[in-house]
Parts: sequence; structure tokens; C-alpha cells
Amino acid sequence: MASFNELKKKLEENSSLKSLDPPVEAISEAPSNDKEITGYSLEECIQKAENLFQIPQSRLAYEIIEKGSKGVLGVGKKLYKVLFSIAPESETIDDIPLAPIGKGKEIPRNAPVDGDMKFVVKRDGIFIKIIGPKNGGQPIDFNDALTKIMNKGVKSYDGREIKKIVQEASGKWVKIGEYIPKPEYDSSAEIEISSDEMKAYLTVKAPILTGRNLEESEILELLETKNIVFGINNDKIKEVLEEEHFNVPILIAEGLAPKDGKNAEINFHFKTDTDSVHFEEDESGRVDFYSDLGLIQNVVAGQILAVKSVPENGTPGKTLTGKVTEAKDGEEIPFEAGKNTTKSDNGLEIIAQSAGRAVCNEGVIEVEPMFEVKGDVGLKTGSVVFLGDVMITGSVEDGFSVKAAGNIHIGGTIGNAEVEADGDIVVQRGILCKGEGTVKAGGSIFAKFIENSKVSAVGKVVANEGILHSVVDARQVFCLGKRGTITGGHVRTVEEVNAKTIGSTTYTETKIEAGIDPIAKEKLEKFLRERDTIEENLSKLSVNLTTMQSQKRSLGQLSPERELMLERMLRAKKEFDNQLKEINIDIEELKSYLSSMTSHGKVSGNDKIYPGTEITIKNTTLKIKSEFTHVTFALESGEIKPIPYQEPKGLKEDKKKATTKGGGRR
Repeated sequence: MASFNELKKKLEENSSLKSLDPPVEAISEAPSNDKEITGYSLEECIQKAENLFQIPQSRLAYEIIEKGSKGVLGVGKKLYKVLFSIAPESETIDDIPLAPIGKGKEIPRNAPVDGDMKFVVKRDGIFIKIIGPKNGGQPIDFNDALTKIMNKGVKSYDGREIKKIVQEASGKWVKIGEYIPKPEYDSSAEIEISSDEMKAYLTVKAPILTGRNLEESEILELLETKNIVFGINNDKIKEVLEEEHFNVPILIAEGLAPKDGKNAEINFHFKTDTDSVHFEEDESGRVDFYSDLGLIQNVVAGQILAVKSVPENGTPGKTLTGKVTEAKDGEEIPFEAGKNTTKSDNGLEIIAQSAGRAVCNEGVIEVEPMFEVKGDVGLKTGSVVFLGDVMITGSVEDGFSVKAAGNIHIGGTIGNAEVEADGDIVVQRGILCKGEGTVKAGGSIFAKFIENSKVSAVGKVVANEGILHSVVDARQVFCLGKRGTITGGHVRTVEEVNAKTIGSTTYTETKIEAGIDPIAKEKLEKFLRERDTIEENLSKLSVNLTTMQSQKRSLGQLSPERELMLERMLRAKKEFDNQLKEINIDIEELKSYLSSMTSHGKVSGNDKIYPGTEITIKNTTLKIKSEFTHVTFALESGEIKPIPYQEPKGLKEDKKKATTKGGGRR
């Protein structure tokens, strides 16, 4: 038998040799090394064969004698029986085992890549493809190419033509000979289908020597014999054949799994879980324990509270054999509109019909017009902001605030806090703001007493037990309880002040004003201060602007930077002029309103008015220097004069609100 080296030497001596047939013995001779291996899967059998023969998987040729089965719960389990043998070395490409698909080693960018030769046998002939080198790699040698062709068992070829193909290295398939059928050398394939008929795996065995490679049409025919008609991945089949992924099961067909329909869902536009409390940190990392903790979900009329999605229909699946697998349709979900809410026309939205607190009680969405705090407003609750009425059974602790779009009812006291309502504020005990807190109402304020506090109301302020050292602004102020005393501080009203006692036996300085609108007066004073600031800024700007314009006239032009500065100053002046114009209009309107007030105002003491009290009605002031009993002071002919005491009108209901639990709610 001629050796490989002898054949190679003969080629080197005559490179133009038209035909060179390797001895038949070299082609047909093969060691008898067949081994039957069993295992619970094909992969297990291949692994055992690799260990037994001590060669890579790509060098193995195998035939499945008997397919295994997983059985059901371990019953009926059957082993695979596979016959393995070592494929001749000529079956591999440069004896380099093929890497799994998608897991080959990455070649570094710009790294040298040597040239290569590919070999394939088809029905219409034997083809080779010469791939040129890259990045300075070595081209494939002509003699190496001939050696590979010889090792493949090709009997007839044109050496000069092959030399030309190697030199051109076009990267295209070129026919070098005719295919001589030898079925025992041809590639073969097997299809394995999963038990649920959802996946099919293709295993292609490598051809031997001049054995023919399988073609795509043959794989498709094989799939057809297996009744696989759906989910075939033609691109993957092409990849397996073109890249010669031999002896590796590859997924080449996959069914469509059924997809259950999505259940209806409710997307709430308010927080439904109010059990958890989240404290916010400021920029310095400090936590504000006095802020709103988000426990109240405020909503307004017309606001969408929740949106429900429509349940989706399921999408049926399909197996590889075309069987339809059913899917479940999505399920409906309860979606109920409770009090103060309504559903949209399509029934998929719940909308608030009034302002208040949005809640979800046992699946029913509703709006509560009142928010109740059982206990104190403090660290446990945080501050309260609510678009409706607020009921607090306890007190409002120092440092916290309560703001409501409706009324506020407080069972205890108000400490150094901020309390504000668009409606009435009712405090069962007293207001003790310690000189810092404030209480404001768009309606009236009712309390047992007011001490060291700043209080303002658009309506009345009723403090039956008295007002001590406080600033109070209201339309009317009444203190007519058993002790009903106004002592110290400053009380201003639109209409009247009526108390049992005003001042004190120690002649405490007490200021009482009537016949003026304190809120409008305070707003006027604020506007006057703002106007002074604007005029001052405008004056400074005008000086700088005059200087800049003078420089421009004398120089003819300014630098780009100063020109830009001039433009900004002109825009600023225009803005100040507009602000000044607007604020002057506001000031004139307020002055006109205050001067046109028809109420003359009055100040009444049912029991005593003591010296030290200063009474102002409209623009006239009277300092009380002697004690008066059961008297009303009113403005007559431009002077403040005492007249017989006048009872306040409509006070009976106000007294009831200030002393009855739950009063003051609208």
C-alpha cells in the first residue's frame, strides 16, 4: 500500500498530472472499531463515546439502533442504543473539532486569519471553495489543497485547474469533479421530535470521503415523512448544512405555544395602600416628619379614579404536525362605582362626581367627602391636606398643619400649627398658637377661646370664653360667654366687635377696630410695600440705563457684550413698568373699595370696657380713659360716641356651633 508521503512526493514531481487515483486499499481500508453504547439520551451516549474513544465529538460517526423513551413518571423508561465508530481523519476539516453553534471563539479584530479550503459533494458534482487570508494571514498552499482533495478520496481532477482556483481564492464554490454515488459514504440525517410535538431536532452525520452532503430539499422531505408541517426554520436548516454542523442535535422546527388571554385589570389613579408611610428627605438628608404623608388620596370632581382593561382572548397554539392547541380567554374582574362616583359611557372608567377622598372598599371605588382623623394630627398622621371636610377627634400638635377645601372640626385644641379651611373651622376647646401658628377660614371660626394666636376669617370669629393677646381679623367678632373677655392684642372687623368685657382692670393695651375690611386693608398694605420695591428697582435701573444709552450715543456703538447688557436692561425696564402699572390698578381698586364701605362699624361691651382700650371706627380713633358699663361705641357725626348697649343679631346659632360637637359642617 502506497504511503501518504509517497503520494505527496509524486504530486510534487508532476504538478500537471491530469489524474491521480489513490490506491483502493487506502480508501476502503478502515479499522473495525464499532461500539454499541446505551444511555437515557442521545447526548449521554455521545458523551460516553467521546470518553471511550478519547476523541472529539466531530470525529465520531454513529447510528441509532433503538430510540429511547423517558416514560411516564419513570414507568416505561427505555434506553437509547447507538452504534459508534471512529470516522476516518479525512472526514474532518484540518482535524479541528467544530465548536457548538453560536459558541465559537471570537477572533480579535484585525488579527491575522490564514486562508482555508472548503469541500462539498452534491448531486451535481464535487466542489471546493478557496477562502483568501485576511490581515496578513498565510494563503493556503497549493500542495496542501491537493493533499486535502486526495484525502477526501477524489479520483479524478485537473491539477492545473485546482492551482488556478487556489491562486484566485475567490471565495466561491468551483466544481472540480463529478459525483460518483456511493450511498455508504453519503451524509445522513435524523429527526427527533419532542413528546409534546413542539420541537424537532436535526442531527446530520458527516459524509465519508467523497460521500455526498445532504441538501435542504432532502431535509424538508425528511420532515414531511415525520408529518412536520409547521414552525420549520429554513434558515437554520441552511446554516446546519452550509456550516457542516455534524453529529450535533440542532433545533430546526418549533411549534407555537398557546397564549392565554390576559385577565381584565384595574389601573387605579390613586393610592389604594395607605398602610405604609414614607418620609421624604430634604437636600441635607433631614427627614420632615411634619409633612403630608400621603395618607389622603385627594380627588376633584371629574377626575378619573380608575381604568379597567378589557380581558383579552387567548391565542391558540399549533404543534409541528399542525394540531391546534387551545388557549384560555382572559377573565373579567368586578368594577363597581360607589357613592359620589360614576362610570363612563363605555363602563371602563370610574369618575369622581365630587371632591374628597378616594377609597376602594371591598372592590367598590367611592369618594368620601369627609376625612376623619381618630386622634391627634401628629407624627402618626403627618400633616393633612384634604379636598373636603376634615374631622379630627383629637388636637393638632405643634409643627403640623391641616388644610381643607371644606370645613374642619377639631375635638381638642390647635397648638403652634397652621390650620386653614375654605369653609368653617370649629375647635371644641381652644386655639393656642403660641404667637407663631395661624388659623384661617374662608367661612367662620368657632372656638372656646383664642390665646396668643393669629386668626382670620371671611365670616365671623366666635370665641365664647375670650380672646387673649391675639391678632384677629373677621367680619364680626363675638365673645359673649360667662367670661367672654377680649384682652390685649389687636381685633379688626368689617362690622362689629361684641364681647362681655373688653380690656382689663390692669388697663392692658387692647386695640379694637371696626368698620374696615381687615383682609382688604392688609392686602392694600402688602401692595403698597411691593410698589415701593418696584419703584426703587426701577429708579436704579433707569440711572444705569441712561448711562449706557449716553455711552452708545457718544461712541456710536457698544461692544457686543455691552450691547447685550443694554437689551436686557431695556427688557427689564419694560417688565418693571408693566408690574408698576398693574399694582397701581390693584391699589386704586382696594382704596376705592375701602372708602366706599357703607358699614360704620361698632364696638360693644355687654359688661365692661376698661381704660387702656383703643377703639377705631373707620378712620376715627378713641382712647378709653374711664370705665364704661353696658355700652356700645358707634360713629356719629365723625366722632365715636357711647350709646346704649346693642345686642348682636343672629348669634344664637353661632353660640351653638362653637359649643356643639360636630358643629360647623356644611
